[in-house]
Amino acid sequence: MKALLSLTLVSLLSAPALAKPAAKKSAPPAVVNLLEKAHEEINTDGVKSQNATDARVNDSGVLRLEDPGLRPDDSPWKWLLGLRVQNLQAQGESKMANGQSFRLDGTSSMMTPFLEVGVRRKVHETQAAKWNATLRLEGGYSTQKTDVFFVTGAKAANSRLTTTLAGVTLLGGYTWQRLPSWEFNLGYGEGLVSYAQSATNDAANFTDEGRYQAWTVGATYWLNQDWGVGAEQTQRSLVNRDSRIQLQSGNFSISTRVMW
Repeated sequence: MKALLSLTLVSLLSAPALAKPAAKKSAPPAVVNLLEKAHEEINTDGVKSQNATDARVNDSGVLRLEDPGLRPDDSPWKWLLGLRVQNLQAQGESKMANGQSFRLDGTSSMMTPFLEVGVRRKVHETQAAKWNATLRLEGGYSTQKTDVFFVTGAKAANSRLTTTLAGVTLLGGYTWQRLPSWEFNLGYGEGLVSYAQSATNDAANFTDEGRYQAWTVGATYWLNQDWGVGAEQTQRSLVNRDSRIQLQSGNFSISTRVMW
């Protein structure tokens, strides 16, 4: 009996301790590919957000926020800057400070540059054509030497004639969709013209001004969406028919313009 008890006690002492039940390992969280999820949500048809901000995810995974109202390509408004050149001849006559008449059409014609600054708006567009309106401010300037002789036979030294034109023009533009690069224009404008002569001898000086009306017809060929070249024919006439000074009847000009 003692031998049996001793054997049982030895077996219990030599047996390994009962192992505690192993804790269950929790499954790792599923890895979510945020880029694929963002693309999937953007491409999914459904209810779109009505917020002004548009969220886009590019290929590099960068989230970009855009406001559609600030995209220049979507705006119907464009700024315009142009340079126009025409051959301008002074017309009529002026009275110098000493009372002597001076024939303006006796001077030579000049290539006169005009600078244009304006704003343009898309008015209407269909499958067949599109219309736009342009409001532009324009100014031209030229100066040249003149020969002034007094009744005594003396010549005025350093005499120069300066011609200045400044005005505003409203233009309507038409584009046929089959010729999308061509735009045809018709417009009306008003402005001021000034002829001013200065010399060393003040007796030869004068300044004459007048207000004019103008009708313009022309065409522009757009090399791309923002840059074009064109030609115009403008008919200017003075509002005051009794004015001594005059404006040449035909005013053909060539131009280049950029928009942004």
